[in-house]
Amino acid sequence: MTNLDMNATSATQWSTVNTDGFDSWNSKDIVLKNWTVTCGDDCISIKGNSSNIHVQNVTCHESGAMCIGSMGNPTTVPEYVDNVLFEDITAIHSSNAAWIKTYPGQGHVRNITFRNIKFEDVNQPIYVSPCIYSYQNCDGSRLKISDVTWENISGTSRYNVAAGIYCSKGAPCTGLKFKNIDIKPKNGGTAKFLCSNMNSDSGLACTGTCPNGWKQQLTGNA
Repeated sequence: MTNLDMNATSATQWSTVNTDGFDSWNSKDIVLKNWTVTCGDDCISIKGNSSNIHVQNVTCHESGAMCIGSMGNPTTVPEYVDNVLFEDITAIHSSNAAWIKTYPGQGHVRNITFRNIKFEDVNQPIYVSPCIYSYQNCDGSRLKISDVTWENISGTSRYNVAAGIYCSKGAPCTGLKFKNIDIKPKNGGTAKFLCSNMNSDSGLACTGTCPNGWKQQLTGNA
């Protein structure tokens, strides 16, 4: 699907709900190129049992930008996402930019690349959670996240947290790689990179630990 201009917002007093731009589920071999999306939820979301997906040249306004998940619900049914490339993405005034959200379930997320992601005024640009929405039983998740690369990620965060990454103690993240990360708080100061239960050779200069149950949306500086 190429050359698409989508606006999923309300022009009346009635608000919109769950206006994702694109969701995949039980899908494979997908190409999305040259999109502009204005919406109130995830811009491009790759959900359970999806593989071999290429997303390129997308501009997202007021959204969740590029996302794996949510997935792993119901928690008793394994779900998988493999081989996804997001590249040449712009996110403006979004909640997140390049992120992964799962329920504390079973399965895996593997071989994901976020490349050439630029953004302005994003709440928490890089985020990983194994217990999205409930923020409970995070360490009970057996949904393995591995071999994920963030490369050439740059822009301004709304607050001072550039990345919040919490991986399950029951299935720690492995093979995470970070290259050329340049995120600055829009109001100045030093960006924080919070990390827990992930490989130490990621290339990310973690400045502190990420608390269990760390929220997707921040309301101020940490």
